Amino acid sequence: TIADGNPKGQLACMQSSLLPVCMISIQDLLKHNPMQVDDTGLAQLETPWDNGKELLLRWLCLCMGKMWDACAEVQAAALQTYINDENPIDVMAPLLAAPMPEVRAAAVFS
Repeated sequence: TIADGNPKGQLACMQSSLLPVCMISIQDLLKHNPMQVDDTGLAQLETPWDNGKELLLRWLCLCMGKMWDACAEVQAAALQTYINDENPIDVMAPLLAAPMPEVRAAAVFS
C-alpha cells in the first residue's frame, strides 16, 4: 500500500489530511456509540455495535498506525494535529478499553 514502509507515501497521506479524517471518524463513532468502562477495566457499549462499525474502527486504527509507522516526520506532524481539542493519542485512548479484542489490538498498533 502507499503507506506501508514508504516514507514518501506516508508523508503524502499526512499532507492529504488523511489523519484528521480518521480522527473525526473515530470521534463520531464513539460519540454516537458511547462506551462506559466497568469494574474489569473493559468498556461496555450502551448499545451493541454491528460488525460494520467494529470493522471500520479497526481499519481506521490500522490506517493511522501505518501512516506514521517508522516515519519520524509524520509522527512529529501527527502529534501536532488536534481535532476538537484532541490529539491522536486522546482519540485512540478510549479504544484501548473497547470490548472487542480486535479493536483494542488495532488501537495498540496505532
